[in-house]
Amino acid sequence: SIESKEFAKNTAELQLNLNKCNNESAILNFSHQQRELELQRKFDSSEALLKDCNDQRSSGIADNRMLTNSIEEANKKLHKCNDDFAQCSLENGVRVQLNDELTDQISKLQKGRD
Repeated sequence: SIESKEFAKNTAELQLNLNKCNNESAILNFSHQQRELELQRKFDSSEALLKDCNDQRSSGIADNRMLTNSIEEANKKLHKCNDDFAQCSLENGVRVQLNDELTDQISKLQKGRD
């Protein structure tokens, strides 16, 4: 009958459209999954880069701290040197004064002898 032929034709057309929709849906899903993978790779790459930057920063901070400690150590040694030098100068001043006094006494003794 004509109705059953028409029905079969419509059913076949609907099946064809459904197959097209399923194919397009599968293509979109695949494309979406590819995009997600790409974004995940970019994210992982960015995370690795960030970690590397943080590691370098930490390393720089550690180097800076070591340098600061070395400078502080050098400053302590310099202050110790300055203190030692001041002590030396003081002791030298006392020696000079004693030397002057001895020279005076020798000079007086020589005058007394003359």
